[in-house]
Amino acid sequence: MRPSFWIRRFLTVLALAALIIGGAQLLKGYDLAASSRHAAIWAPITAVIFTGGRFFQSRRGRHCALCRDTPGMGVGAGGTSAPSPPPRETADRPTVQ
Repeated sequence: MRPSFWIRRFLTVLALAALIIGGAQLLKGYDLAASSRHAAIWAPITAVIFTGGRFFQSRRGRHCALCRDTPGMGVGAGGTSAPSPPPRETADRPTVQ
């Protein structure tokens, strides 16, 4: 995947996390300066953990079925995903055909 995808994802998560964290601090009664400081500390930490986790999972071939925004998921132009693989047989429950 291109670096621009991961940079854009990081910046999106950073902005949303800052808004949510700062807004939550304002609702808790903190002043704007304290809320902004709290958001400035925790938003980058949140964005690094989230983006790093998604990058690690993507490198292993695991994609988020909920997000469906990671390139390589097989999402077609119609918005439908590629067919899922058939279920695996287990020793206690064979696959019914």
